[in-house]
Amino acid sequence: MEYEVDVEIICDNDDCQYYPREFETVQGTDGEIHNWTCPGCKTKYTFEIEFEPTVTNIKQVQNY
Repeated sequence: MEYEVDVEIICDNDDCQYYPREFETVQGTDGEIHNWTCPGCKTKYTFEIEFEPTVTNIKQVQNY
């Protein structure tokens, strides 16, 4: 499944003062590995985005 989502990527380095002011748009397909480098401390990260379908609006239907 292809996707295009806006995500807030936050650096996990305790010594880094960087905090995103805007969301970043990420495009790809399920299971694709993305790379991100923190603009503040230059720590490199990889991550995946996975979408799992959710069943909604379930209604009981009477049989006639």
